[in-house]
Amino acid sequence: MKITFNDTKTTIFCILMIGLVLVSSCSKEAKNTQPQKEKEIESGNSFLNLALIYGSVTDIDGNKYATIKIGEQLWMAENLKTTKYNDGISIPRLNYITDWSSATEGGWCNFDNKSENDVLYGKLYNWYAVNTGKLCPDGWHIPTDDEWNVLYYYIKEKVGAEVIGFHMKSAKGNWIYGGGSNSTGFSGLPAGLRNEAGTFIPSNSWWWSSSPTTTGKAWSRSLYYSSSGMDRPVGGNGRKNGFSCRCMQD
Repeated sequence: MKITFNDTKTTIFCILMIGLVLVSSCSKEAKNTQPQKEKEIESGNSFLNLALIYGSVTDIDGNKYATIKIGEQLWMAENLKTTKYNDGISIPRLNYITDWSSATEGGWCNFDNKSENDVLYGKLYNWYAVNTGKLCPDGWHIPTDDEWNVLYYYIKEKVGAEVIGFHMKSAKGNWIYGGGSNSTGFSGLPAGLRNEAGTFIPSNSWWWSSSPTTTGKAWSRSLYYSSSGMDRPVGGNGRKNGFSCRCMQD
């Protein structure tokens, strides 16, 4: 078949147009994969510091959590809400006082046993649930006492020990004397606790570490409504207490 000059021009034109379409498609695809703020997280969780960029992680129940890098550590910026261990086994819900106070295995509850508290504050877990090592999504874990110390000293170096808590508290939530600057993005909220007897105590925030003490307790960290520091209770806390949990990337 004989190809004329006009046929050749038409062929070249078609090739160029196909090329432009492919380049445009690749460009759009590349643009869509660029790092950006999690819009879903921004719009739904006003307790975060929206001047910062958050990532996200999802647990086995499908709960999506904001994540934030603080120093060299990657933390959840929200309290854990899962009702299952990461192997799919359900964690018992312990609403009744007698069930809570007599438990020797993992359990959870919402503050005041009210499901509506779950949305903002997450769940409270006893330390037996923490000690399974299966509370966090795959690739994440409850921080050790040493890892909490790394966070503490990193923030202390930046702002000073007296105001660490101020920089970890969210400006939102029911902090009695107001929240903090949340400059770290940690977004601490006053989720309260449930003590070993099963009584709910409001206003402050307590988080478990995965580290036991040598006296049958476990280490934790806390932020108080009435101070701007961060506390590590002397001697640790009884394992039947119900505290919030944060996960850290492995």
